[in-house]
Amino acid sequence: AENWPAVRVARRLFRLPYMDARMSLRWKDGRVEYESVRTHRGEPPAEFRGSYRPTGPAANASPGTLAYFLAERYCLYACGWRGDTRLFRCDIHHRLWPLREAEAEVPVNSMATAAGVTVPARSPHLMFAERLDVAAWWPERVRD
Repeated sequence: AENWPAVRVARRLFRLPYMDARMSLRWKDGRVEYESVRTHRGEPPAEFRGSYRPTGPAANASPGTLAYFLAERYCLYACGWRGDTRLFRCDIHHRLWPLREAEAEVPVNSMATAAGVTVPARSPHLMFAERLDVAAWWPERVRD
């Protein structure tokens, strides 16, 4: 994230692997153009550059569908890193996401590789949603 206080809060309180980055986002000709370059000290360099756009009408996902399973998360789980095995849960609340089919172009993505993730060669399943307010509660320890 580009906001260093948000990175510190996410890492310390929510145990999320947020890292400092230089980022930009802009709308151009109906597409979102996005770029992120990791600047976090002590972490491997990584970069993402891509653009995406919605291609269909907005609709709420139906329970039991893949879109519902992927989008309608009402809690997050996180554990420490570098050997910390404590597990935390944080409850979240939001309206249903108004999802739209989408397409993307990603000419640069070393973020996945830096995280040890291999991106499959096939086209991804993409959905688009406008901004949505989310409320989150303090994380609670689930396991020591």
